[in-house]
Amino acid sequence: MQGKVLVTDGEYRHTLALIRAISGDYEVHVGSEGHRACCFYSRFVSGRMLYSLKSPESFALSINKYIHNAKIDTLIPVGDTCCFFASLLKEKIDALVPVADIESMRIARNKVEMHDRARKVGFKVPKILDTPDCFPVVLRPVSGRGNLRFVNNKKEFEEAKKFFVSKKFHFL
Repeated sequence: MQGKVLVTDGEYRHTLALIRAISGDYEVHVGSEGHRACCFYSRFVSGRMLYSLKSPESFALSINKYIHNAKIDTLIPVGDTCCFFASLLKEKIDALVPVADIESMRIARNKVEMHDRARKVGFKVPKILDTPDCFPVVLRPVSGRGNLRFVNNKKEFEEAKKFFVSKKFHFL
């Protein structure tokens, strides 16, 4: 009998590649935050579900409901947020969740921490500046996905800084 696997982040093309790769050995189900996930239309998928990423608890609640209804054995989170939430609430998810412990996950998703670790072991990494003197520069959140800002001058830098502060993001 095939094991049942629920794969998250059905909107990503690399999730589709994962689904295709494991569909011969597992009954694959896919979840997404939105209705238009490309993986929902794959012939390799046996079931589809929507989950909430508003909070770790809402994610676990929606995932667990589907896990119970579809009798899922393993949850494979794909994207940054799903991996983080799954790691954070691993003990509360009623399926096997093959992700790193939460402390390792916190380190891995903190770009400043990873930047420092990479530099210490000899990788060449870009400089992190508190206030840039030359442009263009790229601003990005310290953790999480998206919200990348390309800044060409001091005025744009100040506007981008206000954006990050309004979203309660730390940025680099």
